[in-house]
Amino acid sequence: MVKILDIRNKVAPSKTTRKISQITKIARHHSATTNGDYFAFWNNRWKGLGWGKGGYHEIILTDGTVQLCYDPIYPTNGIGNHNTNTYHICVVGNGAFTAAQERAFEERCLLAIHNFGLSVDDVLGHNEFSGTATSCPGINMDSVRKRLKELNQPKKEVAGVTEQKLNADQEKVRQEAIKLGITDGKNPFREVNQYYVWNALLTIARELEELKKKVK
Repeated sequence: MVKILDIRNKVAPSKTTRKISQITKIARHHSATTNGDYFAFWNNRWKGLGWGKGGYHEIILTDGTVQLCYDPIYPTNGIGNHNTNTYHICVVGNGAFTAAQERAFEERCLLAIHNFGLSVDDVLGHNEFSGTATSCPGINMDSVRKRLKELNQPKKEVAGVTEQKLNADQEKVRQEAIKLGITDGKNPFREVNQYYVWNALLTIARELEELKKKVK
């Protein structure tokens, strides 16, 4: 699993929001620089353009570390006229990327595909969007999508996790969780968005707090 640097509380805030269901595409970008991160891009370019927020939801640094910049409910300034419906991932580099970056992109992109209910065919390079004229993302997207499709097949390894089967005790937990409405029981070993887990547990936590108050 890739290393995540959560900088969402340190970036220029987005003043607009959207529904997750509005996201229909994932865009791959490159930075057109040999190095850099959100703060370098903000100070050296975006702020000077008068932008109120950054360009990407995620930025993959040269060592494969991922800067998590914005939650998906916030559109960013990645591609003009396409931002409302697009989740933007930038790979730092200028047409040449490290193996660690490609592994990180594959993991993060497949997770985004799953979370947004999309397919690999919904993953496009910046220059594949209508109305654009750019060399970004500096890579052949057909080869990128081919790799993603191979990794997205059942029983293929993705970020070190392969398809597994539940043992008897695990199946018992799954059935009880389904009964209590915590989960639909599908894909028990998949990587999950922690917000979904927190949301499911909030009801239980609130009920426990109410019980504590009654006991006092």
